[in-house]
Amino acid sequence: MASLSFKLSVINISTDRQVYHETWNVIAEEYYYEDTRDPNKFVKSHNSLNLPVGTYIFSIMIIDNDSKHEWKKTETVKLSEITEISEIQPMIRVNHEYKFSGDNIELSIDTLFLKIQVPVLIRKEKYEAHYVIKDMEVEIVSSSVQLTPDELGFVMIPIAVDKEWIGLYEFEVKIGDKISTAEIGFVNTSLDRYFQDVKMMMNVMSAILPYRDYKDLKKMSPSEQKSFLYDYWKEQDPTPDTEENELLNEFYIRVEYANIHFGVLSPGWKSDRGIVYIQYGNPESVETTNRDSFGRTYEIWTYSGKKFIFIDDGFGDYRLFRQTY
Repeated sequence: MASLSFKLSVINISTDRQVYHETWNVIAEEYYYEDTRDPNKFVKSHNSLNLPVGTYIFSIMIIDNDSKHEWKKTETVKLSEITEISEIQPMIRVNHEYKFSGDNIELSIDTLFLKIQVPVLIRKEKYEAHYVIKDMEVEIVSSSVQLTPDELGFVMIPIAVDKEWIGLYEFEVKIGDKISTAEIGFVNTSLDRYFQDVKMMMNVMSAILPYRDYKDLKKMSPSEQKSFLYDYWKEQDPTPDTEENELLNEFYIRVEYANIHFGVLSPGWKSDRGIVYIQYGNPESVETTNRDSFGRTYEIWTYSGKKFIFIDDGFGDYRLFRQTY
């Protein structure tokens, strides 16, 4: 958990005067340690302000209230007349206030709100917004709602959250002839966390599924693949009465370790050492031999009753040479 303060100021270049200033706080939470070390993870916050056409200097400072570390960013932005509807901002309602939810939604909420701004050029008193929700390219919801924009042209589209939603869903909103889209993920248990990228999970499953089962899985439609993977890991859960799926967590810990330590020209989980590591975990011992007469280096991994012998291909990628029992 981290406590962060955001400080934003905006200066109008033509008048050299500050036209906006605001400070707000954000509590960031991650439930898994490895996510706090993931360079692709970001703390996301959201703020809305209305500015006339012009050129501005945006300055933002982010302060970690625990370590007191500061990050600063300044950027010049030229604002022109907007003719399209804005990007979709997922929001939740807390104590009668709308708050930016980020791209991953906890399934404990009943209603998600899609915040969109309608440009001045097409703004009117009331709109019919049509929205479509897709799961793995399959349309699961299609509906319309009448909306009245606020003084800045923002509308809030309420979406009833289905407690069975898992992973990433595609949202498309159409107002008049203007369309905006977004991908939003839904999480509830540790199992759902891994369904944010079903294609990646599909590929990694080749390391543990029997070849015939994996071949059958590849033939399924995207939505069928998602259902198969969800049911598979649910059945493998050693403690089905808890929110955690310890076996799935261990599986992904091994995948991440393999990617960090065994990747050369491709992801580490695809390598021979990566596959063995995912299947068997840490070896009891690892022995590295000196170069043989052909200049090759060997690694010998020992498990109870098993040995895997790998040969360096000359580029640092060790290929499986022999398996003994």
